[in-house]
Amino acid sequence: MDLVKPSWVHHNGKPIFSVDIHPDGTRFVTGGQGEDCGKIAIWAMEPLRSPQAEKNETKSKMLYQMEHHIGCVNCVRWSHNGRFLASGSDDKLIMIWQRSKSGGIGQFREYWQCVETLRAHTGDVLDLAWCPDDRYLASSSVDNSIVIWNARKFPEMVTVIRGHSGLVKGVAWDPLGRFLASQSDDKSVAVWRTRDWQREAVITEPFKECGGTTHVLRLNWSPDGQYLVTAHAMNNRGPTAQIIDRRNEWDTPADFVGHRKAVTVVRFHPSIFSRSVNGKERFGCVCALGSRDRSLTVWMTLYQRPLVAVCDIFESTVLDLAWHGSELLACSFDGTVAFLRFRSLGGQLAGEERRALLHRLYGPSPDELIIENAEMLSVPAPAPVAPAPAPPPQVREESRPAQPQQQQESRTADGRRRITPVLVQAAPELIQTAFAESAPNTPPAAAVSDGGASQTAPTTNGPSMAAMMASPEPITALRTESKADAKTEAKSDVKTDSKADAKADSKSESKPESKPRPRASKPEPPKRNRAKPAETRVVHEDKAPPGKASLLSLPALADALSVPVGADVVVEVDNEPLCKELYRIRAMKGEQVLWEAALCARSLVLDASESLVCVGCEDRSAHLFDAESGRMLAPALLLPGKPALVRCRTKYALLITVPGNVFVWNAIALTALVRNVSLRPLLQAQDASLSHCALSESGMPLLTLSTGRTFTYCPDLASWCLLHAPDPVFRLASVRPSLRGGTLSSLQTEAGPPPEHASAEAHRLCTATFLRRSLCAAHVLKSPDEWKHSLLAYTKFLVDNNEDKELRSLCAHLLPAPHEPQALLGIPKRELLSLVLRTVSTNLKMQRLFTEFQEQLAADPDPF
Repeated sequence: MDLVKPSWVHHNGKPIFSVDIHPDGTRFVTGGQGEDCGKIAIWAMEPLRSPQAEKNETKSKMLYQMEHHIGCVNCVRWSHNGRFLASGSDDKLIMIWQRSKSGGIGQFREYWQCVETLRAHTGDVLDLAWCPDDRYLASSSVDNSIVIWNARKFPEMVTVIRGHSGLVKGVAWDPLGRFLASQSDDKSVAVWRTRDWQREAVITEPFKECGGTTHVLRLNWSPDGQYLVTAHAMNNRGPTAQIIDRRNEWDTPADFVGHRKAVTVVRFHPSIFSRSVNGKERFGCVCALGSRDRSLTVWMTLYQRPLVAVCDIFESTVLDLAWHGSELLACSFDGTVAFLRFRSLGGQLAGEERRALLHRLYGPSPDELIIENAEMLSVPAPAPVAPAPAPPPQVREESRPAQPQQQQESRTADGRRRITPVLVQAAPELIQTAFAESAPNTPPAAAVSDGGASQTAPTTNGPSMAAMMASPEPITALRTESKADAKTEAKSDVKTDSKADAKADSKSESKPESKPRPRASKPEPPKRNRAKPAETRVVHEDKAPPGKASLLSLPALADALSVPVGADVVVEVDNEPLCKELYRIRAMKGEQVLWEAALCARSLVLDASESLVCVGCEDRSAHLFDAESGRMLAPALLLPGKPALVRCRTKYALLITVPGNVFVWNAIALTALVRNVSLRPLLQAQDASLSHCALSESGMPLLTLSTGRTFTYCPDLASWCLLHAPDPVFRLASVRPSLRGGTLSSLQTEAGPPPEHASAEAHRLCTATFLRRSLCAAHVLKSPDEWKHSLLAYTKFLVDNNEDKELRSLCAHLLPAPHEPQALLGIPKRELLSLVLRTVSTNLKMQRLFTEFQEQLAADPDPF
């Protein structure tokens, strides 16, 4: 490493508050105090790099100087494309500078002119930050606010963010452009969403012990976007730079320690580096810290200690840092700058490699809409407008419908038009259901949206496992098939209806049409026979006609279906048509209709949760509605077969078709957790039928077979996974690690007495196997509480039985490693390893193992 403190870079003895290097690396800028005003100076980089260029007196080292601010300049920042330079000052102004094409002026080789002056703050401007694509500029001030400027339409403001109760001394953009972070004197760090400029998170715990203040609090994001490192934090009464984990719900798992006084500035190198560590290629980030102790440190995330620690490099506080390539610039309140050049920081990831890494970490970047005017969110919705008329259908002259009646218009008290729609009766042959033509010849794939919306809904506690799996009759399935059946299925997976199905269809089709009924002023509950979803009749295996390719029987078509939602609300489907092929689903609270919607086919299955209603129709379609308002959550979903059963829990819906296709949808995010997975391999392999089905809290399907075994489908493994089996391993296990009230504990019911004359070794082996099963099952179910509980039970078993090798492997798995997930099921690995080591400490025979991992855990933590 080379270190240079150029004496020719100065502000005549006045403080330098900010420094930044131009993206092309040919010049750098300093901002600070001048003689009687603010001063900005642009300098050439070449004299810093070359002693010959530094000694050359024929070329001016200062390229240009601006003294337009009447107050001290606190921050200077180049845009990422290098076109603009932004400066913020004590005079409450932000100036945007651009280089003139006319060349230099006077003694200067360049000429920079002020093209925009931004006025919005009522106090000193302390920090500036350009968003990754230079679309926006963020500024923070002592007026406790953050202003977002539209950089494409200066001086237009996008919004003003007010949420801090103290001076805002630092702002930083997430490299992906999804978040903006700010740090304030109110001892907090706030993270704001850029799609609506609302607060995502507030972090206060690491800053509660902070005393005094610093001139700036310049926080920064790692270039992979995973970590936000802040200034001026405290840990055990010692100054630190706090690390905030974006991928772990803004947790604060670790910090950078070592400085004797408060950290004032954090600056990550904009590149991601690769280095060979123990023969393996590892990815890391480089971070520089400046402090009030007049020193700076440079860290690389692949190592637990800093690469460089330069003490007393200045005579006063370090105020700003800037990177370019392997070069680092630092400035201080003492009016000087320092230039550091490293021999090699490692290989830098190219643009495509970096994008691939970000894709692995966060998935494809969504095209998120950024609200440019926050006031738009509070504008009331416009009055309803009559829909545009649909294009006329292509019909024969003799079947053309009657001309529509004149629409009825009225005026409200405020003068708005209100249009009352008039029902137009079309010719009978023109009325078709949405799937009348496509259903018989549709390939076996569900038309499910695969978009991943970023919004989430709060999850409520559902019913117990026993209540979910209660069912008057088992759901039967065919156990065996002939080779001829298999060949028939290979030719067509669609034509799976049995003769019984055909009879039911022909019977329903021969039913005379009912005339449209007038709309009643007060709905009356129908007095026909109703079939609840849990009471759907099934055709048992011994009654199934030979050669049937279906796995599940078709539910009997009832006059109406109903299901309770909450205490006093019932959702019901009426299979009696309002007119030809038009049916109604509605939610009732006593005699009151809460909402209603139309369906174009009769319903076979229905279920609902407190937030979701799912109905499956005989035209092989599924419909999702919001349980509270009746809002349609998704378009009609086309199924590869008629629906056999449906289950809902919170925001998830499970549907299984007669041919045995399984779907699980997240109705809020509009994503499929299980995508058209067949039950046939599972039932044939187990030689069993399906007895019960339910959903876990995380939306995993729970299918119990007639053998007592329970399976779920794991999309990550693309396989059916065994959750519980009443086999000798379960009966001989001497512990039951599952958390009471959890999904696994509901599944793990007693299954008869253990085998007789089992040896102690058999008990020990079965206990170990059962604990490993429970740990894996909880992980597949994405149940963090049960997984943590099983982990501790598993650890205790290993400790009690002196299983040193397996325990060492477990501890190594829980030890955080750079650029690997720092949490398992949302629980930080450091927390889990601490709990495991606490159990290990009870066995003195494992002192070496405990000491080895405890030292790594207690050493300077590697936050990445």
